Amino acid sequence: SLSFSDIHRPQRILEIGLGGGATANFLSLMPMNLSIDIVELEQSVFDIAKKYFDLTTSDKVRVYIEDGVKFVQRAVENNLTYDSILLDACTNDVTKVVLCPVNAFMDSGVLQNLSKSLSFSNVHRPQIILQIGMGGGATTNFLSLIPANLSIDVVELEQSVFDIAKKYFDLTTSDKVKVYIEDGVQFVQRAVNNNLSYDSILLDACSTDVTKLVLCPVNTFMDSGVLDNLSKILSPNGVLSVNMFTTRDQAYVQQQNA
Repeated sequence: SLSFSDIHRPQRILEIGLGGGATANFLSLMPMNLSIDIVELEQSVFDIAKKYFDLTTSDKVRVYIEDGVKFVQRAVENNLTYDSILLDACTNDVTKVVLCPVNAFMDSGVLQNLSKSLSFSNVHRPQIILQIGMGGGATTNFLSLIPANLSIDVVELEQSVFDIAKKYFDLTTSDKVKVYIEDGVQFVQRAVNNNLSYDSILLDACSTDVTKLVLCPVNTFMDSGVLDNLSKILSPNGVLSVNMFTTRDQAYVQQQNA
């Protein structure tokens, strides 16, 4: 998330995983004093982003073709810090349980390095975070490592997802991290009823039905009433972050070949 309280204040962003370059292009267009470092493992991904998706580099946008884990380690060694880190490093091995982030970024040492690379303007101010959709628990574990006064509520629909995250991905709960096994829409409605407020909401509720055009977020979270409820429990200066994933291109190809 970016702070818009002072658009002239320099802010440094690290994006790990380039994809098609849409995020980088979007950030470069923002009327802010941003410096963007992009780390991409594959040269071919960078070439495709430039050729087909109009990715542009400049003094403002720099691309590094290298391993993201090694880049972060070097950043720690050189005492570099970023105001925002966007982790979008994924595998294309669809046989794996978790595609994003890749396993290397769920390592506790790597997560610790990422936390060291983040700058914190006020680590002592209490902040409450709502995470809807747990996945492998990497985001939760990362947040719990940040040296800030955070309280994290995680809502996950499926008990099995929680069990897998604990057994295989070392998810830990504590007074700081609370997990609720229930429907996210109902949780949000109850939060509205109880006048709860969150400084940050991370919406990562996805469908496993690959026949759908949009996997993330699930349809229920695109309902106007649910979005309105999310806005009601977001603090005045809060940030809503949404993981969006679509199979539109794949579906189009399948239709054309049918």
